[in-house]
Amino acid sequence: MNELAINKRCSKLKDWSFKMHNFSYCQTLVAILRNEMRTVLFIVITILAISCSQKTINETEELYSKNNLLSPDSLLLKEFDTNDVVLLGESHRLKQHTEYVNSIVPILYKNGIRIIFSEFANYSDTQFSDSILTAPEYSEKAARRLIHNSEWDWAYQEYVELYRTVWNLNKHLMPNQKPFRIIGLQPDINYSAIQTSQDWDSPKKRKQYWNETDSTTWIAIIENEALSNNEKALVYCGRHHAFSKFNHPILINEKFIRFETNREGTQLLRKYPKKVSTVLLHSFWTGKKSYSSPAVVPFQGILDSIYKSLPTKNQKYGFQTKSSKLGDLIDSISTYSNGKDTVKLMDICDGYIVLKPVCELSLVSLISEFINESNFENSIIQDYPNNFYNGWTIQSMNDTLEKWYRDEEKYLETTIKNCN
Repeated sequence: MNELAINKRCSKLKDWSFKMHNFSYCQTLVAILRNEMRTVLFIVITILAISCSQKTINETEELYSKNNLLSPDSLLLKEFDTNDVVLLGESHRLKQHTEYVNSIVPILYKNGIRIIFSEFANYSDTQFSDSILTAPEYSEKAARRLIHNSEWDWAYQEYVELYRTVWNLNKHLMPNQKPFRIIGLQPDINYSAIQTSQDWDSPKKRKQYWNETDSTTWIAIIENEALSNNEKALVYCGRHHAFSKFNHPILINEKFIRFETNREGTQLLRKYPKKVSTVLLHSFWTGKKSYSSPAVVPFQGILDSIYKSLPTKNQKYGFQTKSSKLGDLIDSISTYSNGKDTVKLMDICDGYIVLKPVCELSLVSLISEFINESNFENSIIQDYPNNFYNGWTIQSMNDTLEKWYRDEEKYLETTIKNCN
């Protein structure tokens, strides 16, 4: 067969996918006739790439279809379709979790959600937060001070970065558009309630310390700032605060004692049963014996395997636990399975987002010299009830933050070793 005959046969192919494969085949024959081995190699690679690409697309569609998978953003917006408040539960200090919250700010605003309630700020600093987010220029120093007001040791850049993200969005809004807000949920702590180490052992004193009598609760804050104004809002907090329909087990000395029925999410759902949803961000869970047990990979790594089987641009995914068969995944190895032996994912949360496999998670960035002259005195006041005070200096406090950060790194390294 000569070159002209080969090209004539190739031109008659009608089916596109068949044509793509056979056209490459035909061109390979032509190249062989011309003795162009470099072209032959290129075309062979192209054939393999097309075949693999087509297979990946089909497999991706099949995985998404079979498991009712969505992009993480689509899942969140779907939850907001039927709920006014979505509690997004993270594992603290994970870079992927904090960066994701930063990334969704413009998407939330575009879809009419203009408030993030944050566990990592005080409610009394709401006006301070508003001033940072609507200022002509962004102040990193002010944002760090706001975080420090809530927790002296929360020295992590990605949590501060959320304020820059929101400030940047607000900067580009039209004058008639409402600004995006970050509203803290933490109470102003009554530090004076604890004067001795014995005071810390007193339930009455601890209640006074947390200012539970005079302080506004999470539920009241969410009502006042969002629900009463017909505003939808994302609540960004730790996983346990985010639990709503799930009553997680309480363990003491590695023994199941009871189920917790009064978490912030649980209280909110009880009062607004048709307005509240819980979405969890994927990470390690603690082992069955206690909340200080070594970490385990949830559901024997099935969710991680799905992530790894998807092409790069589609690897991050989410799903609603009631509409996806992944909601039927059973946990029997984490602390959450205590009291019932096993628990389904759909019983724990309404939505689930996988941003990275457990073995690929990483820590947020530590802010060096977080403690300074401006916040040193307040740092000591905040830390005193925990009995860490021992002649603190600015340097020793920063050294301690560095040590705790390295401890977190070791814990994460151990977790990664266990899941390999």
